Amino acid sequence: MNVDDSDMDAVDRDHEPLDPSSAKSVLQKLVRDHIAQETVNQKVKECVRDLAMEHEGSPQTLSVEEIRSKIRSKGLVNDVLQSLGVGEDSALEASKKPHSMQKIKGKKGEKFLHLTFHGGSAFIEQQGYETSTLRIHVQFRNQRFTSEEYACVCDPGFQESFLLQLPSFTDTSDTSSNTLFNIKDRIHFVVIRQNADTQRCEVIASEFVDFRPTILRSILEGRYVVALRASFVLYTFIKFLLNPICSGFIHCWLVFERTSIRSVKVHGIGMHNSLPTGIIHMKMELIPQMQLNFDAEEIAVMMTQEKDKRVLQERQFLVHAQKWWEEYTSIRPTHKKRLVKLFAEDESGSRKPIFTYLRRVKPSRAIETPLQAARFVSLFKYLHRVNDGLDSIGSGGRNHEQWFSTHAFLSSKQGDVEDHALLLAGIMLEFGLDLYLCLGTKRCTASEDADDDVPFDDKYLLRKKLNQLERGKEEMYMWVMVPDDDGHVWFWDPVSGKRYKHWHESDSRHVGEVPSHPFMTIDCVFNETMFAANCQPSHFISECSFDFNDSREWKPLGSDIVTSVRKRYASPPLLLNPSKIDPYELAETFEIELKALIKEHRHLLGMTCRFDRTLEQTLSPSLVAYETEQSHDVLLDNNEFCLAIKKSIPKGHSFKGFPFEMRSLSVQEALHICNKSFVGKEILEIHGDQVWHAVRCRVCVFPEDVVTVWVMLACRYLNTV
Repeated sequence: MNVDDSDMDAVDRDHEPLDPSSAKSVLQKLVRDHIAQETVNQKVKECVRDLAMEHEGSPQTLSVEEIRSKIRSKGLVNDVLQSLGVGEDSALEASKKPHSMQKIKGKKGEKFLHLTFHGGSAFIEQQGYETSTLRIHVQFRNQRFTSEEYACVCDPGFQESFLLQLPSFTDTSDTSSNTLFNIKDRIHFVVIRQNADTQRCEVIASEFVDFRPTILRSILEGRYVVALRASFVLYTFIKFLLNPICSGFIHCWLVFERTSIRSVKVHGIGMHNSLPTGIIHMKMELIPQMQLNFDAEEIAVMMTQEKDKRVLQERQFLVHAQKWWEEYTSIRPTHKKRLVKLFAEDESGSRKPIFTYLRRVKPSRAIETPLQAARFVSLFKYLHRVNDGLDSIGSGGRNHEQWFSTHAFLSSKQGDVEDHALLLAGIMLEFGLDLYLCLGTKRCTASEDADDDVPFDDKYLLRKKLNQLERGKEEMYMWVMVPDDDGHVWFWDPVSGKRYKHWHESDSRHVGEVPSHPFMTIDCVFNETMFAANCQPSHFISECSFDFNDSREWKPLGSDIVTSVRKRYASPPLLLNPSKIDPYELAETFEIELKALIKEHRHLLGMTCRFDRTLEQTLSPSLVAYETEQSHDVLLDNNEFCLAIKKSIPKGHSFKGFPFEMRSLSVQEALHICNKSFVGKEILEIHGDQVWHAVRCRVCVFPEDVVTVWVMLACRYLNTV
């Protein structure tokens, strides 16, 4: 489907709120212009003359109603209405007439929900973020849209237009509206605040909206609007002849026009989900417009019954889960302390079974293997959310824990380990793998990304201290497990992107060997069709069996229960948005800016700086090898690189190189990394004879505009030793 900018501009103009004074004057001018035509004016005079002759000699005076009936019988009102695009005898049919959206080319039979934003208000807490912007992410079924950036103010000026494709339904029968109103998928709005300096994104609001009540109200009001338009034109016509007061009709028509714009409150996340963060003013309408025959009361009853049924199903599952939990904890007293988790809250505050969070995600052509998928997910910022305390049944030992929906995680590009694991599993499922999500513990290690808010100069010392304090400790973790045909299992770490081979300690093929993964214990597993808790005497991974069909070792919740609950949240797989970044242009710009910083840095130290372009080109193969190792788990032979370096370095000269990886495009951070490394600082501040520097950058892009940057800082100099 192709939508031209001119088409969308026309749509926006058609749906702008009308100013009362301007709308009144425009319609009156249209009526006057039509009556001013010689033929119409002559017909009006004939009507008045005929009526006067009929009442000649009668004591009664002409009434407004008699004049109106006479004009209507002559077809003059219908002529005026048709000139304005509204037929008197087919007022409801006018609602079906296409407007500028008809220009949009779609496949035959496709139907859309046209969503337009008309500003925002009451975003009070967003005041004071002068360097930040707001952006709205919209998701409906497998479709995702992103707005432009807007200033972070109390009343942001959201002005957007999106077409959400609806599932196919027939609109030719009297029951077609039932098909439309049986679409249970909700629209998900996520509001992101992004800092322009650090490029850090934060979810400030998340809201799931059912479009059906809005469409129902719009259709009902639309019928009255068309009828009022016809009445308004008729009374304007009479006003021109007899000058009656009809401003009340003008007011009614304008009020109905404006009521089609709805104000949707978007609530905060986490502890703030009970309070609205702001209001988004929006309008929804069906495209193309169609005649829908339905009983409004029947539809309202249907949606109420649907809600009651959902509440009943949730209660039934809660009762079943309570019974299952009591049976599980009665096996051993220590089971109460295991990290068995059945429920988790999403960013909107909704508490759902954890296996409903798993959603398939179709990888684009930019992700062609599960290893590339793991690399992609690992590039999302790891933001550890710590919450202590015990909760109710199946809490996993953490109170008010928050899991992001897949759409919110993709929108913010940051989240906890659960968000990473769910996205990785969702992509890997599309590759046809049999996998399980595991909840347990792993050995603590200081995260490279968890302390991004700490000043860069203090990060190195902080990480060193954390490593010393946390060595030997365990933390709650979530990862992906893929069984192998030979009896081994593979553990995939969603945060690091690494995979590890695991075997049972009694495996005769690995006598004296110990798996290298950091995972310590495992307490429950789940996927699309099952949930099971570890009921073995020991939950240490080295001693556990992974035969999930053995009910003596793993207590299942019941595949039929899991399947039935997941049906209520069923939705098509999400699609990853392709990257719009040009990696080559970005890499070249990065190199130029970093070179300028290096020159300035050496100038302040009283040293000159020259760059060897030939040497820079020679550094490229090494950066390719580093990224290949990370994304494909393959160590490339760097023999050609070593030979090229030896050839490009003159006799009697020495070479030094410092490669590093970044998750941002900040050249200032690149310079800080070099200064904090012993080798990097030595290259930056080297002095001697015939010193030449070299900088090479490689930007790797992934879907959703996720990037990783490889940089090599090098130098060659005359060896005086």
